[in-house]
Amino acid sequence: MKKYLLSLATLLVVMTSCQKEDDLLQPIPPNPNTQINVNTNNDTITIVDGDTVTIQNVEEELLATDYVVSNNTNTNTTSTTFIGDGKTWKIVESGFEINCSELTSSHVDTSYSYTSNPYSILSSSTISFNDDYYGEGNDIFTVNVYPTNSTGSPAHAYDFAPNFMTMYVDNYTYNMGTLTMDLRTLTCNGVWLSWTTYMDVIEDGNGGFKLEITQAGSHAGIIWDSYLYLILEEI
Repeated sequence: MKKYLLSLATLLVVMTSCQKEDDLLQPIPPNPNTQINVNTNNDTITIVDGDTVTIQNVEEELLATDYVVSNNTNTNTTSTTFIGDGKTWKIVESGFEINCSELTSSHVDTSYSYTSNPYSILSSSTISFNDDYYGEGNDIFTVNVYPTNSTGSPAHAYDFAPNFMTMYVDNYTYNMGTLTMDLRTLTCNGVWLSWTTYMDVIEDGNGGFKLEITQAGSHAGIIWDSYLYLILEEI
């Protein structure tokens, strides 16, 4: 029965996404030597790869959109073990916001946001970690945000909307609050697309946890920042 439900869900994902723009599914792997530092003293975001992007009132902007601004302090307790191991989790809430400078004529220089309850829309909107929940021989991740990292081109949602996509989690590691996942998805033209994504893990103290990506960058005259999050509960 689980396989049947997954097949229906996967068909729905493919049918609703095959007419989307392929260029939005080209992930940009982060440079391992690149770091993003938020300096709240002079209102700048510094991308430590030689480029410096200045944004006025960046601290207020990020805080207003539920970003975590680091002042070299940490009020959260970081677990040494990953809470998700060996389990499957339903994605009860997802959210994405991107703020672009909107000073160019490029179609990617646009701002928008959305929140939703993926699991209530699609019952296969889950993520597994070393738990073959659907009997497919893989960990599967289905959600309506696009979990990718970038410091260059804006990290937009798939077709700028909360469209579902199904991915395989080929591998994952956890290190002191950071989850690294090797993801793979089948594009509409039958080509497998693979990338690595990095997400922060925040436990809620009640058995659930949150995954999030906070990032910023610049490209072709576009200055942008974005925030993506998932709230997960054990099935």
